[in-house]
Amino acid sequence: MTQQTGRGAATRSAPAGDRRNDHDVIEVNDLVVRYGAATALDRVSLRVAPGEAVALVGPNGAGKSTLVNTLTGLLAPAAGSIAVRAPIAQVPEGRQMFADLSVDDNLRLGAWRLRDRHKRDTSWVYELLPELVRVRRQRAGSLSGGQQQMVAVGRALMSRPQVLVVDELSLGLAPLIVAGLAGHLTELNREQGIAVLLIEQNARLALELCTRGYVMEAGRIALEGTSAELAANPAVARAYLGGHADTPAPRGHRPRRRRHAVNDFLVYLVTGLGAGCGFALVGSGIVVIHRVTRVVNFAQGAFAVIAGLTVSSLLGAGLPHIASEALAVVVAAVAGLLVGLLATGRRDTSPQSALIVTLGAGVLMYAVEIMIWGDQTRSSEGVPGAVHLFGARIQSHYLLIIGVTAVVFAAVALFFSRTDLGKALTACSANPYAARVVGIDTRRMGLVAFTCGGALGGLAGVLVTPMQSISFDSDVVLIVNGFAAAVLGGLARIGLSLAGGLLLGVAQALVAGYGNAAYQLEVALVLMLALMIAQGARVRSVVQETA
Repeated sequence: MTQQTGRGAATRSAPAGDRRNDHDVIEVNDLVVRYGAATALDRVSLRVAPGEAVALVGPNGAGKSTLVNTLTGLLAPAAGSIAVRAPIAQVPEGRQMFADLSVDDNLRLGAWRLRDRHKRDTSWVYELLPELVRVRRQRAGSLSGGQQQMVAVGRALMSRPQVLVVDELSLGLAPLIVAGLAGHLTELNREQGIAVLLIEQNARLALELCTRGYVMEAGRIALEGTSAELAANPAVARAYLGGHADTPAPRGHRPRRRRHAVNDFLVYLVTGLGAGCGFALVGSGIVVIHRVTRVVNFAQGAFAVIAGLTVSSLLGAGLPHIASEALAVVVAAVAGLLVGLLATGRRDTSPQSALIVTLGAGVLMYAVEIMIWGDQTRSSEGVPGAVHLFGARIQSHYLLIIGVTAVVFAAVALFFSRTDLGKALTACSANPYAARVVGIDTRRMGLVAFTCGGALGGLAGVLVTPMQSISFDSDVVLIVNGFAAAVLGGLARIGLSLAGGLLLGVAQALVAGYGNAAYQLEVALVLMLALMIAQGARVRSVVQETA
């Protein structure tokens, strides 16, 4: 194994079978890439031989994607040399679908550079990836994440490459889905002879799939060697493999498989809790508004989207974290106030009419979002890195989501139980007529509730956007899951909306991990329907006992 230290210095004595030659399909020597005055890659050197599978692992911000974009010609190097001696294709990070085109059209566009139209035949790709046959006429944007990643691989293959550069194969996908994609990638490498450069944060996956690898940190190659050497390296194990170097298990002994099963479950659980916190924040906003006004606010998901899009723009403009997130939540709160004025501005507006107004407000916000941000997905930076929990690698941002949500729900409980304004809101919920009798302005309290609902929805958007890209129509998933969480609390109890959101998040994560991610929304609808039926039966029982 070769370790590089200092500014580009390296011991160039490579292990046996690792000598450089002019037949390498990719050869990078002392590559430097800069963004303005900032150096993204600092004298990086690597190689890929014909038919070889090579891993490039490292944390967020290490420079991996910059290297990919430079290899494929999207970025120009400031110094050093790149030799690509075979046709190359890229599977980009985040899949990058042509969302409104069919799967078949996406595949055909992958062969855009081929002059021979006969080579644009997609049948051979469907033979390699048979799971795509049944969805070939569907819009690519309607597919699950795993299916979209498969389309991205197929689209790259359509250019008939001899080298496939795959940027973050596992990003945002459940382990079972990743396992299927990994199998296809291995088949392409071993049976089709396509060389693979796999760029991954999931070091365990990358080293299992590839025979050789590089570790990149802070824009430099820190380590290189065979996958076995890297997996056995204590520094790599501590940083990327859960703290323990991998050693071969005796025949018939399968502790790693059991450990991986436990690790997978922990990952599903924590990611589900993180997603559920977002649903709970949206649901709690629905509950706060409904308690005071009796209005079901179907624009609640739009508050989250506005905040998510706002924070992505503010961070992109150079505003620091915390300030960007705080301003985005304020924007969502103002949007909540405006929707409240539209829905409850007239004192004689019925809850049913106000509900329709909130639907219209949601559509209006679609138009505003498209005018300002367009119809492309956006994301924002979250908390980088990961922590190891009982051997499972958990992204730090999920823990932030869970912690912030716990603090917010505790603060909301104190607000309603300890402050005069909170008690006035509770009074409007319990008995609007008595509240008016004692002088509480119920209309004004309704506007306060809409403002609080906007802030809670905005907080959900700010927290979720780093983990899941959003666009103007992302509110559909949020409102469905948020409403389902609110239904668990009977649209009246904020604490139960938290429980409902967490239940939904974990259930959907388990479905995605052990089943099919395409059915996640159906899980929310089924649970919501079951809860409504159960609550309806309970009400009928109470009525019959009273009679």
